[in-house]
This record gives sequence, C-alpha cells and structure tokens, in this order.
Amino acid sequence: MVEIVLVADRNRFVNRSAMSLVELLCIIAIIGILLSLVLPAVQSVRESTRRSSCSNNLRNLGMAAMNHESAHQRFPPGTLGDKKTFIANLGDLASGVRDPSSGFYLHNNQNTSWILHLIPHLEQASLANQIPSICTDANRSYWEFRNSNPNAPRTLLDESEVQVAMKRTLPVLLCASDNLLGEQMTEYKGGSQPAFVRDFDTDAFLYFEYPLISGGTNYAACSGASSGGYQPHADISRFGGLFRSRTRSKFSEITDGASNSIALGETLGGIMNRERKMINPWFFAAMCRGRSDLEWMSNNSLRTPGLELIGDQWFAFPAGFASKHLKVANFCFADGSVRAISRTIELRLFYSLCGIADSEQSNSE
Repeated sequence: MVEIVLVADRNRFVNRSAMSLVELLCIIAIIGILLSLVLPAVQSVRESTRRSSCSNNLRNLGMAAMNHESAHQRFPPGTLGDKKTFIANLGDLASGVRDPSSGFYLHNNQNTSWILHLIPHLEQASLANQIPSICTDANRSYWEFRNSNPNAPRTLLDESEVQVAMKRTLPVLLCASDNLLGEQMTEYKGGSQPAFVRDFDTDAFLYFEYPLISGGTNYAACSGASSGGYQPHADISRFGGLFRSRTRSKFSEITDGASNSIALGETLGGIMNRERKMINPWFFAAMCRGRSDLEWMSNNSLRTPGLELIGDQWFAFPAGFASKHLKVANFCFADGSVRAISRTIELRLFYSLCGIADSEQSNSE
C-alpha cells in the first residue's frame, strides 16, 4: 500500500508539472501586453534623455555666445557674408553666386558661420589653432585677403587648412534625436548671404554647394522672422534677429528683453517627404529665419507643401528651424536659458520671439 501511494503521488506530481496550450497562450499574451506597455515608456525615457542632451548642447552654445559678448562687447556675426543684401530677380541669383562678372560674387567673402567665433569658448583650443585667422576676420573680405596674398586659392573653401578643419565632428553641435552622422552625403549647402527676390517680393538666403564631406550641425543662429537683410516691408523688417551678415549685434539692441528673444535654435537641414536632401555644414552654417519657407503670416508653404513653421522629420527647410523631438523644438534665448517651443505656436508670437526689437509682448510659456 505504501508503494502504491508513493507511485500515485509521483504521478500526480508529474501531471501537475505539465503546462497546457491554453496556459502557454495566456502567458504569451500577458508578456505581449506588458511589452506593449513597457516599450513606449522606455522609448519615452530615451527621448527625454536625448532632448535633455540637446538642451545641454544649446545651453553650452548659448553660454559660449555670452562669453564672446562679454569678451568683445558684441555677439559674433551670423555669417561673414556680404553686409549688403543681394537684390535681384530669381534668375540672377545663381549667376550672382557663381559668376564674378555679375557684379556680385558670393565667394568674395568668407561666408563662415557664427560657430567659428565660439570655438575658443567651447574648449576646442586645438581646433581653433587649425582654423586660419581670415576665417573669422570681419574686417577683411576673402577678396581683400586674396589680393594681398597672390598664392591664396580663389575661394576660402579651397584653402587646405579649411578642408581639414571643416570635416571635424563636434558633438556639441549634434542633437541625439537626429541621425546626422549616419547620413553620409556627397554635397552640403550653406546659406550665408541674405538676398531679396524682386519676382516674389520676398527675402531669401543664397545657397552654394560644398562638394567635400563636411561636419554638420543641428543648431543655427536666428536671423529674425526674415533673413536679416534688406526688407522693404516695415511689418516684416521690424522682426529682425540677433544675428546678421557681417554685423555684430550689441546686447543693448535687444530691447524686447533677453528672455524674450531667441538667439539659437534647432535645424535639420533640408528634408522632403522624410528624405534628407541637404545638411547645414557647421563651418559655413546657415542662419535660420523664423518664417521658414512660409509666406508672411501664413500657416502653409506654397513652395513646400506640408512644411510647418517649425519643421520635423517629414519636412524641414534648410534655413528654417526644425527638430526630431516630439511636438517641440529646443531654443536658446539671449539670456542663456533653453526652452522647448511647441510646433503649434501662434505665428505672430513666434515672429516676436525671433525678433529682438519689435516691441510686441512675447512670452513662450
């Protein structure tokens, strides 16, 4: 009897250890539900971390700009392009970029970005020593430099030291939510020169292509609601920004208040239907205008259907602000603070935040 009981108990133990198909499916379903709940939370945490990293980058750039202003009593120029706006019809823009006989030749100037002026303030002493002094010399154009140095190349881009320096990757210029380093492109474009297009009665930036691989940037200086150059329409021109071509702004010019004036913001370069067409190179980085490629006081772009005031991974304008953060983009204000601004921000409010002396009450909170 004892043996029979033991055998029975053993059989009962074996039977209970088996798992039915229904039980297995239930466990799989529960695991699936848990994963569906956990994964979005994990992704949200990761994106929050990436956005925080992006904010820190902008904060470091903003502090570098303020240190530059403290040392020189002025902010760096947005670009070392021409101080005058190139006013022409649309068909003349390309010839003005490439043809010296047109009376305006873009490469007569350095066209270098505001970032170069901040390199010494970003703990990049070795890189600063590699960059030729003419790259940040606002008192001379490259044309003047070339005339006094017969062996100098035709354009600054052809300088061997520039070709080496411009390929450097600077982590402080990259947003972790973007895959800028993973998208190797054969051409980069820089928009340094403000222009005015008579045909469309609107402002623009002149772009020119760089055939060499260059380090990219996710951050751009704010030229205002317009491109920062000549603008005959008073309501548009008064929304001028902190950064302009070959012009160093004073802190005292920010009459709207430093906490209400955007200095820097995120950019993605040019994206059409989720395909990246171009990247802004940090060495010759474009300034960005708050209006992006939209018509004045318009929520729709006639030239780029689908583009919003602040672009995203689907559509982004090269000289417009954009980010891959969900619903927002990060901006650094003239007081050094960093805030996220919603893509649904009201147009006039955003124009006012991009301007430094428009006298409109602006508050992004």
